[in-house]
Amino acid sequence: MANNFARHLTRCHKDDPEVQQILALPQKNKLRVMLIGNLRKRGNHLMYTMNKRITPVRKTKAFDSSKYLPCKYCLGYYSQSFLSRHVSAKHSKYKVGKGHHKVEGQNILVDHLPIDKHLKRVIFPKMRPDLCSLVAKRDPLICKYAAWYLKLEQKHNLQICTFRMRELARLLMEIRKRNSAIKNLEEALRPKYFDLLIESMKGSIKKPENLYPILRRCYDLLAAASNSNDQSKARIVKYKSLFEKNWPFDRSVSCRTPSSYNVTMLTLTENLRVYNKYLLRETRRAAELLEIEKDNNFAYRLLLETVFCTMVFFNRIDIDEIQTLPYQIFNEISSEDIKPEKGGKLTEQVLSKSIKMVVAKEDNVCILLTPELEKLITILINLRSYYVSNPSNNYLFFQVGSDVSISGHDVMLKHLTRSRIPNRDVMFAPHLQETIVNLIHILHMNISDTDHLLSLMGLIIDDEDGYQIHDAFEIAKIAKILAGFEQHDDDKFLGKSLNDIEVNVEEYLLDNIYETCQKFDANIKNTSTNVNIRDTNVNIKVSNEDVKDANVNASSSTDVPKIDTNKEITKRRRMLVPWSEIQKKLAQEFFIQHIVDKKPPKRKECEQLKQQNLGVFDNKTWEQIKVYIQNVYCKKSQLLLVLPKKEDYDEQI
Repeated sequence: MANNFARHLTRCHKDDPEVQQILALPQKNKLRVMLIGNLRKRGNHLMYTMNKRITPVRKTKAFDSSKYLPCKYCLGYYSQSFLSRHVSAKHSKYKVGKGHHKVEGQNILVDHLPIDKHLKRVIFPKMRPDLCSLVAKRDPLICKYAAWYLKLEQKHNLQICTFRMRELARLLMEIRKRNSAIKNLEEALRPKYFDLLIESMKGSIKKPENLYPILRRCYDLLAAASNSNDQSKARIVKYKSLFEKNWPFDRSVSCRTPSSYNVTMLTLTENLRVYNKYLLRETRRAAELLEIEKDNNFAYRLLLETVFCTMVFFNRIDIDEIQTLPYQIFNEISSEDIKPEKGGKLTEQVLSKSIKMVVAKEDNVCILLTPELEKLITILINLRSYYVSNPSNNYLFFQVGSDVSISGHDVMLKHLTRSRIPNRDVMFAPHLQETIVNLIHILHMNISDTDHLLSLMGLIIDDEDGYQIHDAFEIAKIAKILAGFEQHDDDKFLGKSLNDIEVNVEEYLLDNIYETCQKFDANIKNTSTNVNIRDTNVNIKVSNEDVKDANVNASSSTDVPKIDTNKEITKRRRMLVPWSEIQKKLAQEFFIQHIVDKKPPKRKECEQLKQQNLGVFDNKTWEQIKVYIQNVYCKKSQLLLVLPKKEDYDEQI
């Protein structure tokens, strides 16, 4: 670096026109000094773009390059605390807020990087000017993800895009604290840093489970960027599969109370059956209206939305990926049929003869289509010229009269509300996505397909009359067993018939999800109640309206199962043994301190009560004793004793 910049210009750059104009001015001239200073600042900024070296205008003893930002008007590097003072003193004609100077300075630092221009223009000016935003703007993978998210063009996507960029940046900063050798997020996603990635999530992210779809998309973007190199693409795909298999957190994106997620396999199956019937009815209605009048906006919008909802539940793909699919990939609808060896799931292998697979090569997404969906998509493509306002609109699912795609979550919520199924929020839970897709696939199976599925699962088919595919109870049971097979918990099912396997389809599917989201414990597993299926009381009845709708659907589609009105499943009632007066009195006397403190007893304490009173509590388990004590101090059961005050009781103890 030249110590005397004016002499350096005279000796080395005297032939430059701009330097000649400066040297033409007399020495110690204020204009000459100012021009030389501006030229020095521009040169220092050019050196930063080449080797990331910052040369401040005002040198200090304690120099920290992360605290310096360039001025937008002169490109001089000043500390963040002095930058606004410099602009107000030297460039007072530009009336800009104080916070904007720092934002513009950060944007100048990353202006030379190969980042999406739309992202620079729309998102970067809205980000808070701190270290977290600067890390996000400098990382290529974070910017690629933000640019991809902006293409969705959804409501409120600017705020969400900014939040996700900062979330990934906080994760990267935490990783760098633990290992300074990692420079960017792409390097942090390698399998050798997986344990470090998980530990960093626990230390920097409030809800680590929310990062699962974001990091999966980052892997897809890396794979798409390496199309020219097949080896690197295969390596990234392998990284993604390892990441998905070893992900320790719950994949749910919602942390509501467990009471709002009281859903069982049986209720979920019944809800999906009703919702599937609703979609078939609305799809047929929209198709009939379009046959009469091709430019019917209401009918086309209804058909587009119902086809979208059907495709979401039939495929193991995120809603954001389906809503941005281009219609060009469906033009050649004779795409490759899915083969049994290609299907990663058992249900896809069973349905391989009746479904097709369309591949979106740009997004590396595979879409499964039934013959009905294939016909409906053809109708949408043939009639889209009546409703597309801009020919450059390539979305298959677009907003009629607009150039943007539909809002997938809003459309799903709209039709879930119209179908009048209870607990509709559960249908959005990613934790249940695999279960929902399996149930939808089973609903599209006939009897022979179900036999094939059971044979693939290793079950013995000895009684064909023991199950019917239209029966919600048996569908739930098959789906529950199938989930166990996919989790490699198939030892207790192999070689048995469907009637010999006892599965509780009325246990909560999302139990303990609230505690999982709060504790971030990778080893917490969803607990289930040990209730024997023989002790449940299930009565499934079919109304006459359901029978009529089902018969109409069956006449138009072979994939829709028939409803058997004569089939009714009845299970024995749960036998409740009442508490005797002696049992109540002994239990209350033993746990009087727990009743005063309103504290539930533990298992060892309940077993100690049973040992001290042999033969009295033989018909009670420790869980029943615990619940009884809870009911006593919650005033749900009668209190037989006179409780002392808590202060007096503590003094006696």
